[in-house]
Amino acid sequence: MTEYTIADMHDARLLLAGPDHWLVVDLVPDQPIRMSRYDDEAAARGAFTTN
Repeated sequence: MTEYTIADMHDARLLLAGPDHWLVVDLVPDQPIRMSRYDDEAAARGAFTTN
């Protein structure tokens, strides 16, 4: 099991920091959970703020 740290949160979006990657997670009611994985912190933060 991989542990993640919440690096940022805004509305229904989470930016999670894993041991060697980052996840941007969209939590929308009545919708499937969407996750995008990034190996680079800058790319993850860019996607987190623009989508």
